[in-house]
Amino acid sequence: MSLIHYIIRRLILMILVLLGVSLLIFTVMMLLPPGMRVSAYVRRERITPAQIESMINKYGLNDPAPIQYFRWLRNIVSGEFGFSVTSDAPVLEGFRQYFPITLELVLCTTPLIILFGIFLGTTGAVNKDKFVDHGTRVLAIIGYSLPTFWLGLLLLMAFYGLLGIFPPGSLSNENKEVLFSPEFKRITHLLTIDARKRIGLWMARAALQLDVAAIMFNALFLGSLYVVINLLVDVLYAYIDPRIRHK
Repeated sequence: MSLIHYIIRRLILMILVLLGVSLLIFTVMMLLPPGMRVSAYVRRERITPAQIESMINKYGLNDPAPIQYFRWLRNIVSGEFGFSVTSDAPVLEGFRQYFPITLELVLCTTPLIILFGIFLGTTGAVNKDKFVDHGTRVLAIIGYSLPTFWLGLLLLMAFYGLLGIFPPGSLSNENKEVLFSPEFKRITHLLTIDARKRIGLWMARAALQLDVAAIMFNALFLGSLYVVINLLVDVLYAYIDPRIRHK
């Protein structure tokens, strides 16, 4: 099988997986009553019960589930994800507010993760079945198993709080606007940690406030990102080792 045929097959499979992800997200959201799901279309904090009922009928939230699902898919394709209460803006605008700082954090940490992972992997392979091999394996399992927010706080406390080895870093122009705003509080000198406009915080607030539109968008975004990354990895494997294409 040629690489092109393999990529086409994986793309078709990716589309099916994405449809499955969207169906799963939609099914979970359908567990909420229409009065809660209507928050995806509410652009103000207080509305009357009559207005809620009117919006439920307007957006067809009492329609059969298949009709609502395909309507939601159509809105996704057209870029209509609803209104996010937590960001006080349409979902895509909220995403544009929160994504740059998250991206900066990813770009800063990914090279370190890759280098550290390669170092541990090669060290364990060279010292197979020895103490170093078992030690790196245990370290990897512990690092993978611990909650990232808790591990991050421990590392921050150790390296910055106790050792003070992380000086203030350079900031992007968008992050400088946040830095010099009156709402910003400098604690760690790392914008990606101190800033409030991160996708993780947005998702947490959306979950606490039942911001349905933001929850569904972020779940769909993360699921799609995971599927796309797996596709790229599979294609890279198939390019390096042609035998994989025939499996």
